[in-house]
Amino acid sequence: MVLGAHATRLAGELKELPVRIAVNRRWRAGLSTSLRTGLAALPASAPAALIMLADQVDVSPADLRRLLKHWRRQPRAIVASLAEGVRRPPAVLPRASFASLRRIRGDAGARGLLADPHRQVIEVGLASAAIDVDRPADLGRIRRRSAAREIASGLLDRRQR
Repeated sequence: MVLGAHATRLAGELKELPVRIAVNRRWRAGLSTSLRTGLAALPASAPAALIMLADQVDVSPADLRRLLKHWRRQPRAIVASLAEGVRRPPAVLPRASFASLRRIRGDAGARGLLADPHRQVIEVGLASAAIDVDRPADLGRIRRRSAAREIASGLLDRRQR
């Protein structure tokens, strides 16, 4: 997991999770620096990288397993989430794409790679990938939707009794 701004505080919040943390000290230079930091932290034997944005709060472990399942079938291909007609993270990028990822600069991620017509990209429909938290209003909307789901789930549970 790559941390940038507030890395020390965030690392404390994550200490109970089984994750390896890489700190991107150049985070102010843009998203591309996080990609390079994450790639540099991978073991030399890693056949691919699973790229996900921290603000994709609706993406579940099952969603990630689904992407990896598709990648395992075709490990030379990029596997990208498809949401609202757009290829996006989370995505699995094979080692063959690492050199291209390292060349990205500024506040850009892997979007160009995912859209490259010369690359084999497997699209996996993943509506949850379209949900991200960019502003406080987004978080409020997500919390309201989550609360509504919990209420609906509780009503269903009561009906099934």
